[in-house]
Amino acid sequence: MEDLSPNIFGEPLIVMGIQDSSKAHLALILVQIGYAGNHVISKLALSAGINQMVFCIFRDLIALLVLAPLAYVKEK
Repeated sequence: MEDLSPNIFGEPLIVMGIQDSSKAHLALILVQIGYAGNHVISKLALSAGINQMVFCIFRDLIALLVLAPLAYVKEK
């Protein structure tokens, strides 16, 4: 059964048609897909012959380029 507990305004916790419990499950699924994708890309890159140090630097630079704008917007 779905939990439609009221929030402080007495309304169900539904945002954009998705309940909070469904959001948590969706987030967990997306994180698992991300980890799987990371493993596949890492395996392909390292088996193709890329240096491990170069791969780590590229991975960190890509993470910086993705996460820095998000952190800037959130903390603005």
